[in-house]
Amino acid sequence: LPATTGEEALNIARRLSAKVKEIQLDQGLLRGAKVRLSISQGIAVYPYDGEDLDALIQSADAALYHVKETGRGGWALRGDVKGKAQS
Repeated sequence: LPATTGEEALNIARRLSAKVKEIQLDQGLLRGAKVRLSISQGIAVYPYDGEDLDALIQSADAALYHVKETGRGGWALRGDVKGKAQS
């Protein structure tokens, strides 16, 4: 998301998460099982969380793992979880 602040990216993540939760799968494919869809999202912001692609991906990955370790189906901005997640 070029030219997007961390707060703007979080708003997009919230909207994307809500849209994914609205998805209803064809019951024929599920054989009657109830399935809830969710996504976990890790967000890194240039240049604060990394000055090159590899560093940004590592930062986003660290934020993603923080989300997965704390319940899944959410989002985190790397700057908000520094020290809480391993990079």
